[in-house]
Amino acid sequence: MASIIIADDHPIMLSGIESVLTGAGHVIAARAGTGEGALAAGEGDLFLLDLRMPGGSGLDVLRALRKRGDRRPVILLTSAIDTPSLREALALDVSGLVLKGSTPAQLVLCIEQVLRGQRWMDPTLFDQAMAASDPANHGPLGRLSQRELAIVRLVVEGMRNRDIGQRLGMTEGNVKVTLHRVYERLGVSNRVEMAMLARDLLDVPRIAA
Repeated sequence: MASIIIADDHPIMLSGIESVLTGAGHVIAARAGTGEGALAAGEGDLFLLDLRMPGGSGLDVLRALRKRGDRRPVILLTSAIDTPSLREALALDVSGLVLKGSTPAQLVLCIEQVLRGQRWMDPTLFDQAMAASDPANHGPLGRLSQRELAIVRLVVEGMRNRDIGQRLGMTEGNVKVTLHRVYERLGVSNRVEMAMLARDLLDVPRIAA
């Protein structure tokens, strides 16, 4: 259970989010309709913010929090996000990115992953982030597709196949099959060799599974 600050400028959306979160056992610490209202809110374990709001967007709030040294998790809700904004959100250590068209179950899953110290984002946005972040477009990792590269990154972070599948909307079996294909393309024999190779080429923080 978490204490959550939520902000969205659409009252119906705000009420729907509150219903989903309280139904999942979480507590709403504060509600706001603007970015300024979210920043002025009291204590809470994490922020769940609309990316586009009057009086400060979700990205503005994230930027302001990090500037004042507040490292609490921030999850952004959005219909879409442009690549420069996505890059900045990732650089500011956003904890989650959820599309507004997602199911309530996906939102709850995102919060659960974030509370365990992991980053979660919609698979579509994950692919966009991988394409925007360039580091593996050259060398051995350049042989991989964006989805294969996404799996490699999550392995380096220490995630298990089951959790990788949940993150990317794949079955655990499909993750295993994809990993074996990656081994062949990289000329390695196992998960450990792949992670050692990838860690030398990618700037990926390690996160305990």
